[in-house]
Amino acid sequence: MTLRHALRGSAPAFLAGIALAIGTQVGVGLLLYGGPGLLQALSVILATAAVSLGLGLASGGSGSAEEARRAWLFLLLAFTAAAIFSAGWQLFRGFGARPLTQGLGLALLVALPLYLGGRLLAQLRSPDSGSRAPGPPALVGGAIGLLVLGHLFFPTLSPTAVLLLCVVAVSGGALSHGWLLDEVIREEPLETGEPGLVVRRSRRIRPPLDLLTIEEVPSVRLVRRGDGGPLLPVDVGLEVDLLPSLPVPERVLAFGWRVVPAATRVVPPGAAVALVHAMPEGVRAILASLPGSVRSPEEVEILGAPAAASLFQGAHGLQGAHEAAPGREFHAADWVLVDATELEGLGDQRWSRLRELLRPGGTVVVVGATEMTDSGGRPAADGAAGAAGAAGADGAQGAAGGSPEGGLLVPLRAGAHVFGSAAAYVGPSSMEGAGGAVPAAGREGLLVFAAEPDRAWPDTAGRLLLVLPGED
Repeated sequence: MTLRHALRGSAPAFLAGIALAIGTQVGVGLLLYGGPGLLQALSVILATAAVSLGLGLASGGSGSAEEARRAWLFLLLAFTAAAIFSAGWQLFRGFGARPLTQGLGLALLVALPLYLGGRLLAQLRSPDSGSRAPGPPALVGGAIGLLVLGHLFFPTLSPTAVLLLCVVAVSGGALSHGWLLDEVIREEPLETGEPGLVVRRSRRIRPPLDLLTIEEVPSVRLVRRGDGGPLLPVDVGLEVDLLPSLPVPERVLAFGWRVVPAATRVVPPGAAVALVHAMPEGVRAILASLPGSVRSPEEVEILGAPAAASLFQGAHGLQGAHEAAPGREFHAADWVLVDATELEGLGDQRWSRLRELLRPGGTVVVVGATEMTDSGGRPAADGAAGAAGAAGADGAQGAAGGSPEGGLLVPLRAGAHVFGSAAAYVGPSSMEGAGGAVPAAGREGLLVFAAEPDRAWPDTAGRLLLVLPGED
């Protein structure tokens, strides 16, 4: 953490400490000079101050942005009330000598500001407050406030003017804390109904961030923009460029998390869509909460079955939703969209199984394929991976026909032996997740296959560059 960030994180508690110390000292001065019995009055004031601050600290805080802003507002109003009371104390003779007004002064000048200040410090102590540990900066600010008040303010300013300066200090603390809260990532979990499945919406005001993340703990399966749109280059290339360039499908079959948004956002409304996943309730929850979907969960056929087991039952004997609806069969589709993680470890037989699911003129798209996985789900050769890393994030060398895509060429060539046409679209190597980078196993890409030979593929798909299986 840099010195600048450390100072910014300490500023809210520091300014609050200044205001609380100065305000307490002003209250002590007014109350002690307003009546006899110095020791007794001082004991009552200090005891009240300690209890009020302790109760405020013990009240705790949720750390939410709204509660923090409310705490600053209440403290600001408390010092404003103290300043008004101080003005009345100075304007009317004998005002401070009455027991009722002295009790009211003790409440407004000492008890209320310290209690609300304690509540505020408890809020700043929360990990979600965006500030550092509030204790040290608040104490340092209090010490500086006492010294400034005793040597600069009291000889020249009235108690009311000093309390108004406390209002200014609280306003500055609230403003600085507001800046910090704008930089805090707020996470909103969504209910899925599936154990081990975590869906969260992550938001930040400055710099702007709005992400939807799906995790099968501990792996991140899907990262989308908050509005449901694609975020990662592979998903953008798939949904914005590649799929719209294909013939309009009548039926779409999708396996795995990565392709759920494409199957529900890009597929035309008239097409039939079947989603195959081992977590059907989680898929329904995602469809219900994913912004921008053109289909409701009721409009999608959701088959509760693991993709790997489903593929190896064949095209016509493949059973979906085993527990819920035995006997239901898959039908061949125009688009077969597959999350690459669902194919790991299945060997070369996966390509023939996918070919059986494809209608004439249709297209198979494997999304999220990486150059670190070969056709058998094992790490690719060191030479291919090393060459891939040397190519850089743009993939320009690989598009020209060099070895940087060697890792992706292994499964691409395996699939090309089964399909009439095959190609890969290669993109960057990392996925930006909520609050940081989620590493991918090498550079990601799309593998596309068609039954007919010599299919003409677009040269690019977003930031993804075309690589053909014949390139070395």
